[in-house]
Amino acid sequence: MVEEKLVVEFGVEETIDKDYGYQEKKLLYNGERIPYKAILKDGELIAIVSRKYSLIPNEQVAEVAEKFAEENQYEISIVDEFPRIYIKLMQGRNGYLISNSVDGSLSLRVDLIHNGVYMPITALQFKRRHVGSIDVKTLELLIKECQKTSAKLTEFLENMQEVELDKEIFETINNKIPKKFRVDYNSMKLDRTVITLKDFFEAATSKIWSSNASYRRKTKLIQKICKYISVVLSVR
Repeated sequence: MVEEKLVVEFGVEETIDKDYGYQEKKLLYNGERIPYKAILKDGELIAIVSRKYSLIPNEQVAEVAEKFAEENQYEISIVDEFPRIYIKLMQGRNGYLISNSVDGSLSLRVDLIHNGVYMPITALQFKRRHVGSIDVKTLELLIKECQKTSAKLTEFLENMQEVELDKEIFETINNKIPKKFRVDYNSMKLDRTVITLKDFFEAATSKIWSSNASYRRKTKLIQKICKYISVVLSVR
């Protein structure tokens, strides 16, 4: 099959230089103003986004996170998967995952890490649309909002603990994730009489989170599991 290609030429109404080597170019088509702009980094095209999109550079997020970590005694690790970035702030086995992108694929987002595992539960996550800029205070506000969710996290874990899984339901959920990340039912059954939804959640997410997959893949897979589990909990 021959790949179809579409080649389009845009005019540029205005070029705006940004920090860290970024540029925004407001686009024209056939000489007419259109509601899109191009994002470039060091002269290379990254994405075409809405003119309303406000670029928050990954480098800026990293600098703010480093300052926050220093001021609040967090260990920090940064994974650069350009055009996305993932930043872990940890105290022991608990902390936060900050994520951001410069191509519109991610909002600036803060999620909990509990007992070493990423917890992208809707009620526990806080996002900042790409509008305006970011400073330490902005990040502190997002994290403080996340800190207030400990009761919701406890409720979520307790609700999962109450749901017992037989082998059929276990495999139905297990088959929602790629084979290499699936959990073995018989192995889990060796050291317990009952397997709960919480047991499955912890085993599956730990296996994914500790893998050498990209952060983008790991976060997407765990988000998928959390969404499916939320559906199970809502109809039980």
